[in-house]
Amino acid sequence: MKKLMCMNIRQLLPGIAIGALLLFSGCPNSGGGDTPPETKQPDAKQGGTKKFGDKIFSIPSPIELSLLIKESGLAYDAEILNKDSKVDLYTTTAQKALNLGIYGADLGYTSIYERPDASLKYMRSVRKLSDQLGISDAFDNSTIERVEKNIENKDSLLLLVSSAYRDCDDFLKRNDMQNVGALIITGGWIESLYFAVQVSSKKPHKDVMKRVAEQKLALNNLLEMLVLHLSEPGVEDVRNKLSELEELYQAVQINYTFVKPETDAKNKITTIKSKSEPVISEETFKAIATKIIALRNQIVE
Repeated sequence: MKKLMCMNIRQLLPGIAIGALLLFSGCPNSGGGDTPPETKQPDAKQGGTKKFGDKIFSIPSPIELSLLIKESGLAYDAEILNKDSKVDLYTTTAQKALNLGIYGADLGYTSIYERPDASLKYMRSVRKLSDQLGISDAFDNSTIERVEKNIENKDSLLLLVSSAYRDCDDFLKRNDMQNVGALIITGGWIESLYFAVQVSSKKPHKDVMKRVAEQKLALNNLLEMLVLHLSEPGVEDVRNKLSELEELYQAVQINYTFVKPETDAKNKITTIKSKSEPVISEETFKAIATKIIALRNQIVE
């Protein structure tokens, strides 16, 4: 397997990096505003911030959902993933970008469950869509060589892939393709929630339900991000569908507890201490789950 991975890494790195968009960037989680001091992030799994237009979005990592699903005791389930054989069905820029995000989330899921054969298939699908979207030139040879050297070191590889994603993000900005980035993030966010609601339907898990409820804040910011690109083909349709989901999320209550943040003035790092606690009824959860499943299936079919 090592030989196979090394043979293909140069062709697949752009796909891996797009998958990192889901592993390390995920989706908007809190309101935009003026650029804050750097927010302390203990490790790569906790995400960071992303700028769209003149707004800064706080970005948690959907890798946490995949980890939570695995920790809930459920076995690996290939049936909840989008089939890699569908990759040629996507023809428009919006379809390709959304499903690139979805395949990236699938790549994250298979990586968490350590399924290298499946991961390789999804890397190929992501690579194909990234080629078609013109993103493949976003990475230099030095990054590729570093990934090759660390192919068996999971922690180092994840950090390198995170760095590769940032290069991809810069590439999208330089080439005026942030609408593509917004749709990729949207697809990955939808797929991550799809995993969560599918898991809960098979084995109710309060932590998974809580994580789904927390996405009310993420959804609000995701809609704000998409509105910056409504003139681009396919974006308005996606935003309208997410607005229907937003209506269901209005029934979710978020109890917010403010705790003064800690600021390291010397290093310009602020550690956020405030907490939010979502409250969701079983009825609301089922309604949200039904809408997410329908929306996700519309995108992949």
